[in-house]
Amino acid sequence: MSRRYKLEPYSGPQSRYRCPKCEKSRCFTRYIDEDGNYLNETVGRCNHESSCGYHYPPKQFFQDSTNYTYTSHEHKKSHNKMEQQINTIDILK
Repeated sequence: MSRRYKLEPYSGPQSRYRCPKCEKSRCFTRYIDEDGNYLNETVGRCNHESSCGYHYPPKQFFQDSTNYTYTSHEHKKSHNKMEQQINTIDILK
């Protein structure tokens, strides 16, 4: 299944993050998928185009690494549930 990604629309300062390159706060826009899930925290674009110029698009991220994670609440919730099931199986053995 192919996912489509876009830069997160502006919804106030809470939708902007610290840039991984220039480390300025509230200037980094992250990519989200169609469900609103974030990719890795380094995938996005800095607003300081002339001084920083950082842009790490999803395509480049997937080419660089096959080990990626979503950082959404739902992903964490399903991961915790899976861990609980594994722990329950280990206890039953």
